[in-house]
Amino acid sequence: MQGGTKKEYRILGQKPVLVHSIFPFILSGLFYKVVVTLPENDIVYITATLSRYMDTTRVCCIGGGVTRQESVYFALKEFEQSAPEYILIHDGARPWIQANLINRVLEATFKFGACIPVVEIPDALKEIDEKGFINKSLCRDTIKGAQTPQGFLFSRIYQAHLAAREQKREALDDAEVYSLLFHPVATVQGDVENRKITYTHDLF
Repeated sequence: MQGGTKKEYRILGQKPVLVHSIFPFILSGLFYKVVVTLPENDIVYITATLSRYMDTTRVCCIGGGVTRQESVYFALKEFEQSAPEYILIHDGARPWIQANLINRVLEATFKFGACIPVVEIPDALKEIDEKGFINKSLCRDTIKGAQTPQGFLFSRIYQAHLAAREQKREALDDAEVYSLLFHPVATVQGDVENRKITYTHDLF
């Protein structure tokens, strides 16, 4: 995102995006700990910022990694000693998360061991070659857009991230990391309002 300020720190409805992304998890009362990864130099500032909007006794801010995947690994490592049975991984740039989606993902994670929310893609999908020409059209019935939060058995997703680090494998999301060692990953209906902020205009 242009402008220098991290999108998670931008103001949305008089609160930082990150506050909107975290608060539904705190409000649910279902989680004993929320770990936020961010640049080391921002930890003190963001911890103080979050405390202005919510009870932060269950929130822990830690330094993240160079990539999103590495940041998730550091967050998982933070839970290594307490070893929860299940964990949800959410993108801090998705501030429109609702409690009903959190509950849907959790319920399916309890049942299947791994679950992600997915949404239909309204555009016509094309596979193109290296020169930019269309190879074929893809069926929208079997191709969906993945969202977060993504839920997993903690022990399995941690194992999968350890394996990805050892193999130096980079994945697009945690469901792909999980699939390195385990199958299957269930899906539930996502929420079209649960958008990810990518560009400045997404805030509006």
